[in-house]
Amino acid sequence: MLNAQSVTVSLSDREIVHDVSLAIAAGEVVALLGPNGAGKSTLMRALAGIIPFAGTLSVDGRPTATMRAGERARAIAYLPQDHVVHWPISIANLVLLGRLPHQRFGQAVSAADRQAALTAMRMMQIEGLADRPATEVSGGELARALAARAIAQDTPVIIADEPAAGLDPAHQIRLMSAFRSLAAEGKAVLLSIHDIELAARWSDRVVMMSDGRIVADGAPGEAISAALLARVYGIKARIGHDECGLTLTPLGLSED
Repeated sequence: MLNAQSVTVSLSDREIVHDVSLAIAAGEVVALLGPNGAGKSTLMRALAGIIPFAGTLSVDGRPTATMRAGERARAIAYLPQDHVVHWPISIANLVLLGRLPHQRFGQAVSAADRQAALTAMRMMQIEGLADRPATEVSGGELARALAARAIAQDTPVIIADEPAAGLDPAHQIRLMSAFRSLAAEGKAVLLSIHDIELAARWSDRVVMMSDGRIVADGAPGEAISAALLARVYGIKARIGHDECGLTLTPLGLSED
């Protein structure tokens, strides 16, 4: 569904992402892991069309370079890391903004738009916040509303940068379950996440970045190892497995 080849990103004359190639199939949830400064957000912004890059990117076999802005917005939904809204728009209307790529200029909101927004709000359990101003909800509630906006966009590819940040455990699980449901519908999902165990339990693949390069790509049980965590994150960790999947216990810094 999404195929990136030899993606390189430079910011302020400094190369941040180095020759990264990544493919995500329809029906797949891929977790992007790595320490702060590894280049995850920069890569995701490039794939979402926010910043320029060298290399090629296609969605369902079509190069995104040939797409107009509206076409690209109907192909890729992007949920940024920053969860900030500066004006008192209602939560319902905030989620409805995800439908803009599907509307012609000046077109009124349709019944299909409202249904898509309502479905997304129910997935994130925020329908009870519909009339609340976005500036008056908690940080976790706003994060869920912004995730609902991306879901309402109804694109074949979803890119979410740290969508679980600021959520309590129950809502983290609900969020990951929603992404799994969307993948089951045939969407390709790429998300970055710092909770390695959460990522391992809910994703089909993990891709680990370090210093702007991919250093591991595979099923969670294969790609995540104590040796790799020591090299990439600088931590000692005990890795095990239970009936739910991979378990991880950080034990300390690797140099201790």
